[in-house]
Amino acid sequence: MSQPPKPRHPGPPHNPGVRDLVEGKRRWSSPPKAEDAKQGFRGWHERGYLPHRDEPGLTQFVTFHLADSFPASLRSEWQHFAKIEDDRKQRELIEAYLDNGRGECHLRKPEIAKLVENNFREFDTGRLANKLLGKRGAFWAEDYFDTYMRDAEHEAKTLRYIENNPTKAKLVLDPKDWPWSSARFRDEYGVLRL
Repeated sequence: MSQPPKPRHPGPPHNPGVRDLVEGKRRWSSPPKAEDAKQGFRGWHERGYLPHRDEPGLTQFVTFHLADSFPASLRSEWQHFAKIEDDRKQRELIEAYLDNGRGECHLRKPEIAKLVENNFREFDTGRLANKLLGKRGAFWAEDYFDTYMRDAEHEAKTLRYIENNPTKAKLVLDPKDWPWSSARFRDEYGVLRL
């Protein structure tokens, strides 16, 4: 017996063409091996809005955003993004919108940012952050953006993008000053020293 669909939360609109896109990607890529599928790897898949890919050894860049970063009360500011057909332009506008810091911007609070850094892998961060904030409900938005790294150059460019996000969001002037950034571990030559 199938479950009824979960109600959509306020946020970027549902993408009706994503199933066709994922089916096309499945046709030209190898399906997950049986042993990988048993471990939860799904290859190309979707959850109604964005295409996702996972497989063993695949390096991913994953962008999560807070549940209130696309506030329903400001729907008129972001609903037009869905009508933009150029994917690159649409992504640039969405990133710029997110950089404006809509919502309550809970990650500006050091105790919340530290909690997220320390607990992100356990996936209970939202519950703990809400407890510290004295709030209930969603902390993270329901879906996320992910991009697999095609090569070392793509990965290096992505790391620069990630490390410069606090500067773009006007949280600090120098990325090394953001206490939860990997930039703080780079030496004078730019080499990451963990």
